Amino acid sequence: MKSLFCFEPFVRLRLNSINYTSCCQLIDPKTSAHPSVGRFPNPPDFNNDKFKEIRETILDGSYTYCQECPYLKTALRTNKFSLVKPRELFIKPWQIQVMKGGSLAVDPSSVPLVMAFNYDKSCSLHCTFCREKVFFVKSNTPKYQQLIDYQSILVKEWLPKIKTGIFCGDGDPFTGITYKILSETPPEVCREDFEIVILTNGVFLKRKWEAMTLKRFVKKVKISIDAATEDTYVKTRRGGNFQQVLESAQFVSELGIPLSLNFVLSDDNWQETISFIKLAKSLNATTYIQGIRGCPEKAIWQESHPNHEKFMDYLKDPIFLDKKTVFQQSYLIRKAHNEC
Repeated sequence: MKSLFCFEPFVRLRLNSINYTSCCQLIDPKTSAHPSVGRFPNPPDFNNDKFKEIRETILDGSYTYCQECPYLKTALRTNKFSLVKPRELFIKPWQIQVMKGGSLAVDPSSVPLVMAFNYDKSCSLHCTFCREKVFFVKSNTPKYQQLIDYQSILVKEWLPKIKTGIFCGDGDPFTGITYKILSETPPEVCREDFEIVILTNGVFLKRKWEAMTLKRFVKKVKISIDAATEDTYVKTRRGGNFQQVLESAQFVSELGIPLSLNFVLSDDNWQETISFIKLAKSLNATTYIQGIRGCPEKAIWQESHPNHEKFMDYLKDPIFLDKKTVFQQSYLIRKAHNEC
């Protein structure tokens, strides 16, 4: 595996509400959990001891923390590469310098740092696989003030340095405190080549778009819908508004910003996957599909599920081979089409 390389643990930091993590595919073999590279509300540090330990396993080819990574598995089993690639395909000077392995630390001024602002879990939805009820951090509470103070430090010390900001992951950027970054930060604070990736449920995107002071930096929008019909949507995205989400998706498409429609696959919605791909294609959007995790009784993509064989037959439709359809568990597509 030493012939392969992945830069995610060298450039990416996810600021979660409790522990900080790097790539979301990293798993600590000792705890079976994401390895912590920091803890809220401590200042971010891209070069602490845990980061260096993880990076060393990439440099020496052991990939100790990456054994469950679907990108690594795909790279090893096929000639299809995404995040994990043969070393010779990385040709940028900073990439070559990192791969030399002279230091386990990275220089924030010379690598394109990616920071995910996930520390506020506020969201207007309570999806079946995520939470039992709607959650907001109430204003005029100690927690709210703590988040505001923490966020002000990020804006001052880190926003000018990072290449890519991801808003959000655990909550929604249009309903939480992180919206203040998007709507109140002067554009001149950021690098000229700064890029924003929006991860949202889409309910309030269109309504709140114009108020964003940083909207010119938005280079990609990912909208999680998990359904192709309203009947299924009300089950999978509880508290949402299907028509508003479709309007937001149409709005982003018309702006010409690259759009991805995301689909968490489960036994509640798998029979709408083809219709969902067609919906995305009608908006010139990429489809991103990932199997549900943490709910084995709903994980139809796993062999242990009673309806798995029916699902595998369903995957034989040629639409799943479309280049703008990304399936995180891509080995299932190859298996269904006899490419393994």
